[in-house]
Amino acid sequence: MKKRLSAAIFSMFLGIALLVGCTAQEQPEQPQEEVQDEGQKQADEDLEESMEVTLQELSQYNGKEGNPAYIAVDGVVYDVTDHPGWKDGMHSGVSAGQDITQQLKEAPHGDSKLEGLKVVGRIAE
Repeated sequence: MKKRLSAAIFSMFLGIALLVGCTAQEQPEQPQEEVQDEGQKQADEDLEESMEVTLQELSQYNGKEGNPAYIAVDGVVYDVTDHPGWKDGMHSGVSAGQDITQQLKEAPHGDSKLEGLKVVGRIAE
């Protein structure tokens, strides 16, 4: 009798543990708009904390003599220093340290290559 009672209690606890462990925990879903807004806010904050340079100042960031290599596209300044396509501040005959908006529009890849580049600032107006 004692063995049956112990087995019944054990089975009951085991069943409860299985039910509790197997129930799905629903995660509240974050609306897509909210996710995009957070990403945009972060990008805006990063840009606000970044530098503002004139085109003349940008020319110093040409990737030569140990200088970083920066390019500007549509007023945004990107760091291409460690990008493999920008060896020594040069890419397909284009030098870093300048606004390459027009050259990029004429390039076969367009502005798709800007994705993943670090934004370091903007061109002063």
